[in-house]
Amino acid sequence: MLSPSLTVSWSPLAPILTAAAAIRLYYNLSVPANMLPALWRSCGVTFRALWRVARQVFHEFAGAMFIVFAAYGVLAAWRQWKTRPVLWLIGIAIVYALMMAIFGLVSFRRARRVR
Repeated sequence: MLSPSLTVSWSPLAPILTAAAAIRLYYNLSVPANMLPALWRSCGVTFRALWRVARQVFHEFAGAMFIVFAAYGVLAAWRQWKTRPVLWLIGIAIVYALMMAIFGLVSFRRARRVR
């Protein structure tokens, strides 16, 4: 048999549960009172740790992609040198490769410095 405070009302104007019944349903006597704040704090610690790992993986992935782009720039300069050497195109490809290599190294360094 349901107590009067737990009866369901189908009227949209009447509340479904009273405040006392909601507290009785929410609070479990077998769980210590300090468990919920501790769980909340542990969620914050876990989120910060996961965020740090995600940032580190992002920086490592970005660094790897920049290194791949640098290798592509070196390959483009080499192709240009072997087929028809136009110095300004080779220079642009080398500058691009150097820039991407620097970005890759900086990104890897940031992955190691993530706090």
